[in-house]
Formats: sequence, C-alpha cells, structure tokens
Amino acid sequence: MIEVRNLTKYYGSIRGVEDLSLKVPKGAVCGLIGPNGAGKTTTLKLLCCLLKPTSGEAWVAGVSIREELKVKKLIGYLPESQILYGFLTVREHIELAGRLHKLPRAELKAKAKALMEELKLSQLEDRRCGALSLGQRRRVGLALALIGDPEVLLLDEPTSGLDPAQRASLLKLIKAMAEEGRTVLLSSHVLHEVSEACSTIAVLREGRLAYHGSLEEFRERYCPIVEVEAPGVEKLESEVKGMWGAKSVKAERGKLTVEASDLDAARVGLVKLLAAHSLPVRSLRSPGLEEAYLKLVGEEGAA
Repeated sequence: MIEVRNLTKYYGSIRGVEDLSLKVPKGAVCGLIGPNGAGKTTTLKLLCCLLKPTSGEAWVAGVSIREELKVKKLIGYLPESQILYGFLTVREHIELAGRLHKLPRAELKAKAKALMEELKLSQLEDRRCGALSLGQRRRVGLALALIGDPEVLLLDEPTSGLDPAQRASLLKLIKAMAEEGRTVLLSSHVLHEVSEACSTIAVLREGRLAYHGSLEEFRERYCPIVEVEAPGVEKLESEVKGMWGAKSVKAERGKLTVEASDLDAARVGLVKLLAAHSLPVRSLRSPGLEEAYLKLVGEEGAA
C-alpha cells in the first residue's frame, strides 16, 4: 500500500509537487499521468527516498519515507533514465543487485534465471550492459527492480524503448504482480497502456493533483459522451434532446453524438431507440482515456 498525505517538494522557488494526497491499496496498479513537468518523476523519487520532501508525509507498505533504509528494502524502483555498469554482463548485474538485497546464493541464482526468462533476457545474459540497446537496458532495469521481491513497485515510464511485443509482455507482467499482492505506481505518457494496466489513475497538473480515482469515473466526469453510428441516425436528433439528461446532441450524416449526465442510460436508450426505428447500429462507443485527459489538462498535456 502507498499513502501520500499533503506531500510537497520545492526546488528553491520552483514547485515540484504541492499538497499531494493519494492512496494506492495493496494489489492495485495506479497510473501517474500528466504533462511534462507536472511532478510525476518528483513524486516517484520522493516515495523511493531519492528526494526529501519540503513538507508532508508518505508511507510505503506502512513505513514512513523518513525511514529511508526500511523503505528501500520494501520497494523496487525503475528510474526513467536507467544507469547500468557497462562493464558488467546482464547476469552479473542482476546477481549484484540480488547480493545487495542479501539473497542467499541458491535463491539468487534461481531468481536471476527466472527473471531473465520472464523478461526475455536469457540470450543476453553474457552480454555486457554497455553493448545493450535502449529496450534491452530497460528490461535489465526491470530485473534489478524485481530481484528483491519488493512489496511496492515504483516504475517511471517502464515501457520506454520497448517494442510492441515487449510492451504487451511487460503490461501483462505488471498486472500479474498486482494480482500476487504487490502495489504498483507507474508513470506513463502512453495512455492506452495506462487504460490496459491500471485500475486507478492520478492526474498531476503543475505539481498538483487534478484527479485521483477509477478510469471509468474519470472518463464519465470529463468526457461524458456516447457516439452512435447508423444509417439515417441524424433524424433522431430532436427526439434525443432532453433524454438521459442530455446536455448536448450533435448530428452528422450517419452519426449522433450525445453528451449525457447518465451515460449508462444513454447507451441502453440509444440502442433501444435505433431498434424502434429499425436503424442498424454500426458502432456505439464512448471516448477513451485520451479524450478525457485532454479535456482536463488541455492540449499542452498531449503526449
């Protein structure tokens, strides 16, 4: 579990984060999103004790971030910019991290092997880290974060540099780790990945928390829209106005867009209405996370 209460960090007169409060329960994956400079990396560095707060408090797995040594034993941290010892091989680097966690030799060997298999690093185990590609270095960084079997994972742009197959594999791994009871807080600019991997999100804007909660609630709060496509659907515009708490109705050729206060009722009602008028539904959708995110933070938050 992660709990943050009124956490503030200033760099001189420059705000990193201010009065940040949020909770991520055990076994949950929370996505930390926001424009560049919003405070995402600062938040993660505060939680892993790389920065000291100006004020406020936070707890990681029940331990205050003021107790640095205890916290570091409980977390696995993947920084946005991974620094590796180029003269070490992949296996040597992972085993070094395991020794720093004081893992018994037999357990260390077994865990290192399992992680290399899970992260598709087995064929690279004897390659020096200085000769790795960006995506390969990212996977080694994940292995270093996981070798200590942490209760809490703090991941800064974990899919950066990975190809689509590697990204899909990593997101699957993150969800599996949460199902095992680990708490995960990750930052990302790739919003469809956040939708896939995260159960909740925290949106930062200019160092302050703009939203924290479920993805569904976020979409419904900031982009409460249903779009339906069907031949001739535009003729229903006047009939739909005022239904389901509709705030606006926009009709185009073959498409009807409804902004409604009750999205579930609007979805069901539109399907029934089209059926009553014998209009075949081609598609029925609500905008996703990206549309809602842009509504909240504006175009400067586009990733």
